[in-house]
Amino acid sequence: RRQVMVVPLNATPSGSGRPFRFSRQFRLKSPLAIRRIIADGASSRRRWDAFRLVWSELPGFARSNHPSFAFVVSRHAGPAVVRNRIKRRLREAVRLQRDAWPLRPTQIIIRVNEGKAAVVPFEDLREQVRSAMITVRRSAEDIH
Repeated sequence: RRQVMVVPLNATPSGSGRPFRFSRQFRLKSPLAIRRIIADGASSRRRWDAFRLVWSELPGFARSNHPSFAFVVSRHAGPAVVRNRIKRRLREAVRLQRDAWPLRPTQIIIRVNEGKAAVVPFEDLREQVRSAMITVRRSAEDIH
């Protein structure tokens, strides 16, 4: 039997000083949900260099009280090795920006159509992700 441990977003493992990893509870995996959010969700007119952003607060797909994320990388971004690297870099950038995450259970899809996300310096990618999370957070606050 599997035990589930609930951990605050800003918690660290005892004694290690490292933040928790971007666990599966924060990932949006349902293909149906992803298609529906891309079709009906809000998107920013602003284009970040490395990615585009689509988000929604679909009540049927909210599994918990925190946001969930999906990373969609097109084949135009490059071979599988490059696409996987892009997803790893984006996951880490999102994980490091927890303080900018929306406070409501929001489904966020980060779409990458080109390979720029693989070559952009990581600090620039982090700043772009932070800006995107703040945009989603403000949008969610304006709606409610």
